[in-house]
Amino acid sequence: MALLIILIYAISRYTLLEHFTRLDNQASYQNTERALCAVSEDFFSLYFINYDWANWDETYAFVEDANEDYINKNLPENAYAYTQFRNNLIIYVNSAGKNCLQEGLGPAQRKRDRVPASLKQCLAGQ
Repeated sequence: MALLIILIYAISRYTLLEHFTRLDNQASYQNTERALCAVSEDFFSLYFINYDWANWDETYAFVEDANEDYINKNLPENAYAYTQFRNNLIIYVNSAGKNCLQEGLGPAQRKRDRVPASLKQCLAGQ
């Protein structure tokens, strides 16, 4: 009788464990796919925003002459670029590699904030 119980336990354990392992793998795969889709969507959104703004004549002129009027007109604290596209950071770099503007928007208070020093160091290292 004890042998029969051990045999039933071993078979049940193996069968159930195999089934739950497969279910867990499927759930992990689906969650990974969701995360990859979300990251890809954000990446392509930023790509098109960058492409659009980079080809804009006012942006091109700003990168060349660092005109403060551009910032006041196009990047106020409640700017469309920050709110609609869920950005907390905007960086303009000219063709010489010089940063023309590094500006952040604090996520909690939604007010202008400085770019973290650690990020500036990372950008300078490129």
